[in-house]
Amino acid sequence: MNDEDKKLIDDILEGGIRKRRACNQLLKDHIRYIYSLLIGKLNLTEDDAYTVYHDSWVKVLESIEARTFRGNSKLSTYFYTTLYRTGLNFSNRIKREPQKESTDILVHLEDERVSPSKSLEVSDQIKALEPMMNSLGNNCKDILLKWADGYNMKEIAQILGLANAKVVKARKSQCLKKLKKLLGL
Repeated sequence: MNDEDKKLIDDILEGGIRKRRACNQLLKDHIRYIYSLLIGKLNLTEDDAYTVYHDSWVKVLESIEARTFRGNSKLSTYFYTTLYRTGLNFSNRIKREPQKESTDILVHLEDERVSPSKSLEVSDQIKALEPMMNSLGNNCKDILLKWADGYNMKEIAQILGLANAKVVKARKSQCLKKLKKLLGL
């Protein structure tokens, strides 16, 4: 670990404004990995790349704060390795999951308490939203569908392999904003 890394880590551990500045500096220094690694090498969408980047950043920050980062390598190497592994896991998970078809999305409408006419109305609305949901990216689509199915934030984080419930809540909010924007609301 070099002197610059040590100062950044000390600032993060100090907290407050020093932590915020150190975090901003680290994020700024490594943003290029989104395009070179995540989009370029792992072929993730831009939305998914930013999701992986954020998850990786949370892991690195938690590692620094828990003092489990030992400093055997440069901080940039540690971040790149964490980013690569997180991106690879994300990419592999997407490949393993079968793509949802319209019928899969509508399974929850088979509740007998829903009248057939209401079921058709909701079905049509969901079908109309599906192309827009697809344009949000897999991560947003997965979060919103799990949330619509009644999962809580902690469960969604576990199912999708995200850092924690706070990350899911923040992403859900961002995804809903994107969807509203697409809908012109």
